[in-house]
Amino acid sequence: MLADDTRTAHLFNVVVAIGNDPMPRDELHRRLAIIRNSNVIREGIESAQRVALIGQVKWGRVNFDAVAIHDISSGRSSPSTTLITTGLPLSRNHTNYKIAPSILSADFARLGEEVRAVIDAGADLIHFDVMDNHYVPNLTIGPMVCSAIKPHVGNTPIDVHLMVKPVDAIIPEFAKAGANIISFHPEASEHVDRTISLIHECGCKAGLVFNPATPLDYLDYTLDKLDLVLIMSVNPGFGGQKFIDGVLPKITEGRERIAASGREILLEVDGGVKADNIAKVAAAGADTFVAGSAIYGAKDYAAAIQQMRAQLR
Repeated sequence: MLADDTRTAHLFNVVVAIGNDPMPRDELHRRLAIIRNSNVIREGIESAQRVALIGQVKWGRVNFDAVAIHDISSGRSSPSTTLITTGLPLSRNHTNYKIAPSILSADFARLGEEVRAVIDAGADLIHFDVMDNHYVPNLTIGPMVCSAIKPHVGNTPIDVHLMVKPVDAIIPEFAKAGANIISFHPEASEHVDRTISLIHECGCKAGLVFNPATPLDYLDYTLDKLDLVLIMSVNPGFGGQKFIDGVLPKITEGRERIAASGREILLEVDGGVKADNIAKVAAAGADTFVAGSAIYGAKDYAAAIQQMRAQLR
């Protein structure tokens, strides 16, 4: 490895030598900046070819809160050694998983009671599916229902998933009705960036939704503005569908993009998620899980949610 060739580190795309002395995350990012902006690869670094972790390895990526730069050639941890990868995304530790029951599967004759029941059972979000019988082949609920359940949710956020086209006109209505997060499909907007801005202007967090066959390319231009990325693991329109395993690589790609951005963005998966597959969905990179029939179809909502959480340990 050439002493002045930072491109070699990028080529190998490895973290070089993480030792035993912890380094705060902000210091690590400072050192990353040094590597990106100067030629500080030293002679003798060619012997540093392994990665030792402090923390966890998940989804084939490195997740840790504290590391140390270690000079393998001398066997000492050294604050002066400044080589670290320029190609490996660092992401937050995804142990704070969120379960979002979808009220699409609830008993609508007792909707307020059903919402309170899943919150008492441990729900982190209330997922609110809006379908227009145009963008998707079903017709569900609108802002009036969102407003009606708002008094029942307490501090639990309402996570609105808009499957409607066109989408912009209805966003302010849901914001007024009490939505905390509003997500939409890029195919439903004439100007995706403008729609994201509209959601933020209405005081809500913004999410972008990707159907199983929709590529994540839209994130090239929008990820810096998003609070949530929702990947559909079924084709939208109906509850109770089977999880499509082919979306797992897309979930991993979404996680990699989020990690590379350095931003706190939820990665939500919706469709066919239940206790017997939630672990592989999490392993692919998801941290937020929409579950409709898996929870509302159970006799005991708390037991259903606890069973799902148990698979995430």
